[in-house]
Amino acid sequence: MSQRTSQDNFPKIVAPRNIVRQLQFATVIGGLWVKPEDYVKLLLLGNKFKIATDESVKMLKNKIGEKEIIKTIYDYIPNYIYAESILKQAKAIVDSLKYSGGTSAFINRPYIYSRGNRYDKGNRNIRLISIDRVLIKYHDGSWIEGYVRFKNRYHSLLDELIALASTRKEGYGARIVFRGSLELHVNVPLHLYVKHLGSPRDDIDYSKLLGVDLNSDRVNGVIVDNEGRIVNIYNKYFHEVTSHGYPKGKAREVRLKSLFEVIDFAVRKYSTGFVVFENLFNIKYGRYLFNPKANRKVTRFAKRQLLVHGIIYSLRKWCNVILVNPYGTTHSMEHNMIMREYGLDKHTASAYLIALKGLKKTQQLL
Repeated sequence: MSQRTSQDNFPKIVAPRNIVRQLQFATVIGGLWVKPEDYVKLLLLGNKFKIATDESVKMLKNKIGEKEIIKTIYDYIPNYIYAESILKQAKAIVDSLKYSGGTSAFINRPYIYSRGNRYDKGNRNIRLISIDRVLIKYHDGSWIEGYVRFKNRYHSLLDELIALASTRKEGYGARIVFRGSLELHVNVPLHLYVKHLGSPRDDIDYSKLLGVDLNSDRVNGVIVDNEGRIVNIYNKYFHEVTSHGYPKGKAREVRLKSLFEVIDFAVRKYSTGFVVFENLFNIKYGRYLFNPKANRKVTRFAKRQLLVHGIIYSLRKWCNVILVNPYGTTHSMEHNMIMREYGLDKHTASAYLIALKGLKKTQQLL
């Protein structure tokens, strides 16, 4: 891979600062193995996390102060960093409920999470010693040694992260997930992730933008030039994923594959320099449809999660990412005029409007 990763051409995100702060990490997943007796200890700790998180969510919804919540968590896990991490997780759940219009949440499986800090040599409680060894702090202060296996493409990335963490230059959050087997999820700084897994390009055409409209059963992409003229349209449809009984995991895979194909087309055929998405991080859903069954399907569609994957994939393809205000991209006079003038369906017209909004922001990067 080319090492042309200077600050001048490194891909950037144009979005409000609070949104950019939410997009500082990408997750790398590896398999985790521990001794049978240590697995029992981790499972006990994971269940304490689950119970403490559920309690914290209830307390946050009842407007109880954070200091009181931390004290309650301490009754389960007397570790300040673990307690902070549980509170952080509970806040994310409450924010998600506000976003989706939900009223309750339940953690359905044990987990262990420790937020990162560069001054703690990366992470105080779940610490990577090497790309295949990890130390996990039990709630009594003792350490559990685990062995982890990551895919080869992550090795150079993790080697650099461990080196930077050892000199207190980078931190990383880490989560232990209990599925059929244990998994270790490491939150890697996004700039390192793109540096090692991205594909730097010399042929970037900054006069071309791709506008992307995300939906539960399709991804619509419109490529425009710097005059706002439509260069090409590339849409992917997957109506089957919203049908009754369609596996949730497979639906996610189909959506991701389709989104990546739209981005790949724009990069391969037009060397696109920008990918534009709607800023969906502050938008509430679940109130637009009168059909309760359809409403449930839209609510289950993790649109923000798909957006995050699209942002990270675009950066890896060395495209700058622009997030625009979604107001008016679906229901507006301009949207209706574009549909009539260009003969576009409503979703393709939305993608075109998203691209035009992004075009106005390109001067922030050029």
